[in-house]
Amino acid sequence: MSARATRPTTYKMDQAREEEARSLVNQLEMGKRQMDTFRRQAEMIEGAIVEINSALDTIKAMGKHSPGDEILVQVGSGSFMRAQISDAENVLVGIGGNLTAEKKAPEALEILDVRGKKLAESLDKLQKTMGDLAMRMAELNKQAESMIGPMG
Repeated sequence: MSARATRPTTYKMDQAREEEARSLVNQLEMGKRQMDTFRRQAEMIEGAIVEINSALDTIKAMGKHSPGDEILVQVGSGSFMRAQISDAENVLVGIGGNLTAEKKAPEALEILDVRGKKLAESLDKLQKTMGDLAMRMAELNKQAESMIGPMG
């Protein structure tokens, strides 16, 4: 018996079809990069919403205290410090560019609530965009698979 060398099976595509296949693959790769960028943006927005909700809860809880009350202030990683309230009516609210403005607690709550709603709207729009992109990528993937076989 003699061993016979076999050639791998190759498919010949005409040049136009090959260009179309390359274009589909490039579009899919670009879509994956966009989706990764959108996911990172969504994570950042979600983190900002969590932070705003935490601030809202804290300001509301402070309204139950009076000057001189001792409280525990969370400093992160499950750690707390004891602090004494000197003013439970005013809040320093970030206004951008590392600047803060002193506001009465109800006004600070309103400002943060509006920010939270705007962020939630942005997140909803971003998630819709991600859904649209995912559907487009599924269509492109289906086209590519019909031309060149299953994509990894």
